[in-house]
Amino acid sequence: MSRTIRGGGDVMNDVLFGERRRALEEAFFREHEAERLAEIRAEIHASHARDELREATGIADQEVLAHLVEMGMTPETLVATAVIPLVEVAWADGKLEGKEREQVLREARAMELAGAPLGLLEDWLAHEPDPALFATWAEYLQALLPRLEPLARDHLLAATHQRAMAVAEAAGGEPYGLGRRVSGEEHHVLDRIDAAFEPQAVLA
Repeated sequence: MSRTIRGGGDVMNDVLFGERRRALEEAFFREHEAERLAEIRAEIHASHARDELREATGIADQEVLAHLVEMGMTPETLVATAVIPLVEVAWADGKLEGKEREQVLREARAMELAGAPLGLLEDWLAHEPDPALFATWAEYLQALLPRLEPLARDHLLAATHQRAMAVAEAAGGEPYGLGRRVSGEEHHVLDRIDAAFEPQAVLA
């Protein structure tokens, strides 16, 4: 894999990236008691970094995983990166339907999300999270993307779009059948998710 040699001029970018990563992790765990936070962190850090990232994202490509580890990615940030867009789509119209909830959980199982992190996701499906959660996700993504190799970036975009679309389509028609409908509110959120992967995204 090709590597980019980083000079002293990138120090400010590194600082910003670190701030964005911490903000995303704080948003991911916000409003949860210290005991549960400790439980989540203990589970996340129980095994090796690549295995954690694979389980958190569903990415199986070892080269991509190695690059993500090299870039300082943590399971916390990748779990948040994977599930926050799904939650945003599910709550797009201010209410969450049963089929949307089922699809989010189906995607979570496909990512092998379990234990305390799954419980946190279920909390978000029971009570709509603060809108700042999605904004924090988008800001973090904008800081992350310039640091990723194209293959890793493409993996994240494709996986995020596919999962988010599946949630948007879940409430209309039979799953994976004909006649699926996506609401205007869901289209708006899908557009915002895709826009977050563009340079200097505007997410209003």
